[in-house]
Amino acid sequence: MDEEELSSIGRPERRPYFHLREHATLYYGPGREVEEPPQVDEIRLGFFGPAAVDDWKAGMIWAGANLALERIQAVSVGSGKKPLRLLSYWSANPWMGAVTHLARGVYEDGIWAVIGGIDGETTHLAAQVAAKGRIAIVSPGNTDKTSHLANVPWVFSILPGDDLLAQLLAEHWLAKGLHREVVLLSASDHDSRRFSDELMQKLAGVGGGVRFRADFKPGTAALEEAVEEILRMDPSCIVISADAQEAARAVRLLRQGGYTRRLYGGPTLGQRTFQLRVGKGAGEVIFPFCWRKTPRTLEFVTAFEVRYGFTPDYLAAAGFDAVSICAAAIKIAGLNRARINDALRQLSPWEGVSGEIRWDKAGMNLSTPSLARFRDGQLEVQSAPNRWELFFE
Repeated sequence: MDEEELSSIGRPERRPYFHLREHATLYYGPGREVEEPPQVDEIRLGFFGPAAVDDWKAGMIWAGANLALERIQAVSVGSGKKPLRLLSYWSANPWMGAVTHLARGVYEDGIWAVIGGIDGETTHLAAQVAAKGRIAIVSPGNTDKTSHLANVPWVFSILPGDDLLAQLLAEHWLAKGLHREVVLLSASDHDSRRFSDELMQKLAGVGGGVRFRADFKPGTAALEEAVEEILRMDPSCIVISADAQEAARAVRLLRQGGYTRRLYGGPTLGQRTFQLRVGKGAGEVIFPFCWRKTPRTLEFVTAFEVRYGFTPDYLAAAGFDAVSICAAAIKIAGLNRARINDALRQLSPWEGVSGEIRWDKAGMNLSTPSLARFRDGQLEVQSAPNRWELFFE
């Protein structure tokens, strides 16, 4: 036995990693003592995304957020009932213009909380503003848990994290005996890479792994080349990790290439953009679903269809919940950013239209998602092994 082994006898086991999601640092700084401003005509929320229903990526979030705004209309605060308003801060380049506009909204426009970002990448950006401006960020589009691991106690996400979503697929493949047969087709954008990394970790956790991985840059011919290479392998299990547009393109290419087996994908396959762009002949695709029914879901779906003329997706539901929970926090806390942040944390668990929202210590939603599938143009959700039910009933 060497000297190092001898010196370790009797010592407790060392754990080198700090589990931030279980022991997050909360905000104990100043701000709660600040009195409400005497002259406030409206209560402003910021929206870190484009203000356009027809935007392919954020349009459904904007639509859901505005539906919530129309239904709530005003919030009671200490100085009386004030109308609620949503201000968009955005530009074509989120890393340059958009984040500058958001900072201006925080420091000059008097917003009390921020709805955003619209995905994992923009939530990372919004978190930087939150840390400096000490303002709560509630993201309706983020599944990237790393945006919560910078120890910024002002960031909350409505959707479950990629780790929970990837675990669903890994367990499904294990049950089907496919956990060592997975071929991964992954886009190179931030959110797709994050989901792919989680997927590989969860597969390893069930004794499986990715047999082959092909990465491609979105919007390029690299996808066609990757699909051709994968088709030559004729794998029994293909999973697509890409945004809704690129995932739809990948499914079309695989089907046109003669692949007839069931396909798998990430959470973006649950977006309306994917449904519209994948077209007919998509076959059966299975993916982790970021929407769980609650008693409020049907009412929301009906109201959304009446307002916009089409069926919402999980992003619309998350946008609705983000505005709703912010309004509830403001009603409790009044017009004080630090106390609004406290109230958001205290409101968990919250029964939203998108499902239960239950924050962990870092502000990520821990609620368990489920698997869903598109088959013959219908969205079905798995309620038990080998049992699927229509979601919109």
